[in-house]
Amino acid sequence: MTENDIIVEVRDHRHDRNMVSISAHDKEYESKSNVDGYVLIPFEGYKSVGLVQCLTMGSRKVNNPYRSRKCKALLEYISSGATIRIDGNLKE
Repeated sequence: MTENDIIVEVRDHRHDRNMVSISAHDKEYESKSNVDGYVLIPFEGYKSVGLVQCLTMGSRKVNNPYRSRKCKALLEYISSGATIRIDGNLKE
């Protein structure tokens, strides 16, 4: 699977509207089987600094290596040309 086959999806988290969920899944499977799980970031942080900066800050978290790995994987997908899909509620 190449990065062009990946969709990075950004949407509000269904249980907490103050959080944004970022996940990656294969274009072929609309069942959205996550490639690397998902990452939650605060909505205010996403709104103020943006997607890439939030993931960059998350990838530097030394106290949470699992989150750091997921953020790095999402950044690699984005930098390799993955499609980014942003939920309509987040576009302001």
